[in-house]
Amino acid sequence: MGSSISFRERAISSPVARQMREARLRSGCAELYPGIRAGEWRTAAVLADQVLAGLLLRGTETALRGRVLPEAHFEFRGGTTHGGERGGMRLRREGA
Repeated sequence: MGSSISFRERAISSPVARQMREARLRSGCAELYPGIRAGEWRTAAVLADQVLAGLLLRGTETALRGRVLPEAHFEFRGGTTHGGERGGMRLRREGA
């Protein structure tokens, strides 16, 4: 006797999947984030890692405080609004 619910449907309806925070880049901000496709929903944690990696790869000298994915540039759904804050992380080039 098999279940009529597919593996995909079970995974999507699991408590963990429902709590996962997602984000998408707003179309008007696409030029600020090379390599990130605007309008595509992705896991917020993955997008945050991609934004940080892009800053490091471009050698951007900046200090990050607060959210990596600003609400002015990204839309969010699911999960909670708690977390996502970086407390005074500083990115800079070696020898600078």
